[in-house]
Amino acid sequence: TILLNKVSDLSSVIHSLPDHLGVDILYGGPHVPNPVSLLSRPEIEQLIQSFKRSYDAVIIDAPPYGILADTAIFAKLADISLYVIRSNKIDKRYIATIQQLANEGKLPNMGFVINAVDFKASGHHYYGYGYHYNYGYNTNS
Repeated sequence: TILLNKVSDLSSVIHSLPDHLGVDILYGGPHVPNPVSLLSRPEIEQLIQSFKRSYDAVIIDAPPYGILADTAIFAKLADISLYVIRSNKIDKRYIATIQQLANEGKLPNMGFVINAVDFKASGHHYYGYGYHYNYGYNTNS
């Protein structure tokens, strides 16, 4: 809506969450025939920069890299990239591809978040510092 110049007051499209003071949401807006051309306009960078000046953190939820061009466009404007992976729902070989994108600078300051991990089903009952002082499973038990 903002990029289509269909709003004059940003506060009319930014929604505050009543149960989370200080958290605002800007929804994606209407479907457009060619979102890549809209997101490739210089106004998107200006808009994100204005949000960075107004907020402590700006989080953009985007699809996995490679599914749509949106993520590649947003990644160029990001300070940090967090790749959220649901445990047991992704082919582990794909993680190497994501890491390669990070190594090439296409996903800046890359971090992984793995959710829905079932620790009880893993067979391990202890989680702590490993032999080489890295945080992970204790393989000595």
